[in-house]
Amino acid sequence: MCALLHLLPLFVLLLALPYPSLSEHRICEWQDQGTPPEEFGYRLWCISIIHKHRPYKATWECKGKTVADLGYLREGVLEIYTACGTGGYADDCDWDTWGACIDPEHCYFTSKSDDCEWPDKFTSKYAPRTIAIWQKLSSHNLTQTRALEGRRSEEGGGGRGMKGSDGGSRR
Repeated sequence: MCALLHLLPLFVLLLALPYPSLSEHRICEWQDQGTPPEEFGYRLWCISIIHKHRPYKATWECKGKTVADLGYLREGVLEIYTACGTGGYADDCDWDTWGACIDPEHCYFTSKSDDCEWPDKFTSKYAPRTIAIWQKLSSHNLTQTRALEGRRSEEGGGGRGMKGSDGGSRR
């Protein structure tokens, strides 16, 4: 036991150092085809509302999950969370591309496994009140989805529920 005591100062020093990032962190830069997103095949997933926690920190939540935060990575930094990467907020990861918009003209997009840091800095006073989260299927997935919907229509299912033998709808 005494032999390990000389390592105690080294251990304390290691605890004081900042943790390295587990993945490469990027500045948001991909603006896809432009805005507004619905004109380019995106579907609105949710509109998150700001929750201020401290003078310089805030989070945005949708469907019970945090989708972005301000001031936790560094002061003034708005971080858009990953939809489907480790700890991601999405339950349905069939959607390949996700977007975040602080208004209809200011949007950035990522692949479903990425997160990014908004290129502009904010104070909590001037942070966006809402962040709209958008999702989009790849053209390959979109083709498969449309083919499946077409088969359901031909079978009379329509994808909205099935008619029971008594004519009532079953879900």
